[in-house]
Amino acid sequence: MKRLAMFLAFFVLVGLHLTMAQTMQITGLVTSSEDGQPLPGASVTVKGTTVGTVTDFQGKYTLSVPSSAQILAFSFVGMKTQEVAINGRTTVDALIEPTTVGLEEVVVTAMGITRSQKAVGYSVTTVNSAEISKSGQSTLMNSLQGKVAGVTVTSGGGLPGASTKVILRGYASITGNNNPLYVVDGSPIDNTSRVQNGVDFGNGANDINPDDIESVNILKGAAANAIYGSRAANGVIMITTKKGKASDKIKVTFSSNTTFSNPVRLPQNQNEFGQGWNALSDLTQNGSWGPKFNAKIRPWGAIVDNAQLIKPYVALPDNVSDFFDTGTSFNNSITFSGGNEVTNFYLSYANTSENGMIPGNMDINKRNTFAARGTVKGKKITFSASANYVNRNGKNPPDGRGNSNAANLYSDILQIPRDVSIVDQKDYTSTFNSSDSYFTPFAYNPYYSLNEIGSSFQENRFYGNITLDYEIIKNLKATWRVGTDVSNFNREDHEAILSFTPGSYSDLNKKKGDPGYVGNYFDTNTELNSDILLTYNKSITENIGMNLMAGYNVNERTKKS
Repeated sequence: MKRLAMFLAFFVLVGLHLTMAQTMQITGLVTSSEDGQPLPGASVTVKGTTVGTVTDFQGKYTLSVPSSAQILAFSFVGMKTQEVAINGRTTVDALIEPTTVGLEEVVVTAMGITRSQKAVGYSVTTVNSAEISKSGQSTLMNSLQGKVAGVTVTSGGGLPGASTKVILRGYASITGNNNPLYVVDGSPIDNTSRVQNGVDFGNGANDINPDDIESVNILKGAAANAIYGSRAANGVIMITTKKGKASDKIKVTFSSNTTFSNPVRLPQNQNEFGQGWNALSDLTQNGSWGPKFNAKIRPWGAIVDNAQLIKPYVALPDNVSDFFDTGTSFNNSITFSGGNEVTNFYLSYANTSENGMIPGNMDINKRNTFAARGTVKGKKITFSASANYVNRNGKNPPDGRGNSNAANLYSDILQIPRDVSIVDQKDYTSTFNSSDSYFTPFAYNPYYSLNEIGSSFQENRFYGNITLDYEIIKNLKATWRVGTDVSNFNREDHEAILSFTPGSYSDLNKKKGDPGYVGNYFDTNTELNSDILLTYNKSITENIGMNLMAGYNVNERTKKS
């Protein structure tokens, strides 16, 4: 028996050795050949297998591969698949290139001028309407996520309608503005982030209806955006909207999508110790540093009128996740378009209704957009106009950076011990959940903060332009374009008066009250942009052409608050 046991042990050790020898771990970095920036979310697979992973935010990856693996394949949306031989290495980096487009493909460059891709001497990446629409996002900027190499899209806060930051060429400044310039149909628009008093109400580019977009051309190179000056130091996002096309019939398009959301990650709490401090039970504490759970029935909370609540001393692993609801987002859009060889038109209406993961209607964002565009072509003169109206309103819950002592909803949630139910405190006016009797003097009932403190806002915005093109002589054209962007934003903040009954539990524990607060804020932003351009385009030979442009620009921006 002893020899058999030794043989089995030897067999197991050999088997483990063989198993370990069959795999090896490879690490590396994936970057773009275009600008040398790391590519987060790039796919890394062993060629001919399903073994793979994706790169992290810094473009790095770690992958366990079979010892027989020969080649790694690296791929990313809009980039060529790059295959790299392993050759026994444990570090394999990859430099992948953008997908080559057809030579006759055209792109929209600075000033909204359309040029052949092969004639552009700088980096231009195009995202078409199909790619934007199928993302199902309620905002244009979020729909760019994962569509363009080297472009970082970050949503802020997780609240409906919150700002989205797009970084094209990396962070150029620690404290300054790193946002690109947004240009719609040749006219710059305002992309101000409305983060006020610590609450995020979104930014200007998120007002654009994604279903109205024909294409997005991203200009990264300095030569591409030099014409716009310092505003374009971080790149330019050129947005071309949909226009009517010649057709025998009026085209009607309706689209609708729905999104459901839940928290992707919550704090990873321990579930071994309950309310208290220094391993001792303390019913006034807001932390879980007390004794180990033992499932015994015990009193907890304040004593009110000689009565006290009881409950089993057990962990509630889902007490935080139970607080949140499933968020919803509904997006509906309808368009009408048509025309002939002389005139065309495009009309659209879109409605977005978002309700976030905070319970009730305390984190909502509603947006209505109307768009009208048309073009009239003459023998030498072409006139076109675009008008867009946006109405947006919503509510945001307190996030802790306002004036109130109880203005931090998330902090209130985190200051509830592991054995205390959060949802059972929903009735914040009841005997044991009220401000007078809330169990700890160090925090506030989260449902009180949710219902008695918050912000609401309303925004009305109009942007658009008119363009007049005149063909002076063959190959020489004059263009006059006037664009405007006007927005009116109003915000109302409120915090209820918080006081405690003399002799109550909170009063005896010297809990701090709040005198209350009401604030109203408004601002008006206006941008006026006018361009006069002369362009001359002539083909000298089959492979040589001449493009000349001269112009004059007036840009005026005004803010009142």
